Amino acid sequence: MFPGCQLRRWEPTERRLKGKLKDAVDFLEQAIAAGIDWIPFKAIREAIGVPRKNFAKLVTSQVEWPNAIAALGMTVERGSRSSLALRLIPDAIITQRADTRFECHTFLLRRAYNSRV
Repeated sequence: MFPGCQLRRWEPTERRLKGKLKDAVDFLEQAIAAGIDWIPFKAIREAIGVPRKNFAKLVTSQVEWPNAIAALGMTVERGSRSSLALRLIPDAIITQRADTRFECHTFLLRRAYNSRV
C-alpha cells in the first residue's frame, strides 16, 4: 500500500545493544560518517570478525537489528549475485522523538499525507 514502508517491533523503552550486534552498528555508524552509502554484509562480517555461518544468529536475527538499521536510515537490499547489503535511504528523513523512538518517513509517505491535508 505504501512503498518503502516496513513494520518494526515497538519497544516502550530503548534496549541497549551488546555483543557483536553493537559492534556491527558501531561499524555502520563509522561507515556512514565516512560517507559510505552501500555496505555489503560481507564487509560487516569481516569488520566485526564473525564467520558467515554465525552472522545471522549473532546479528541479523536479533530483535534489535531492524530498529537499529532503521534508526541509521538504512534498508536491506540484494547486491550482486544475490548477496545482501545495507543501503542508506536517500530520500529518508530520520527524526528522533522525545521518547527515543525513531521513525523513517519516505518522500512518498509525506506526499500522500500532504495531499490529504
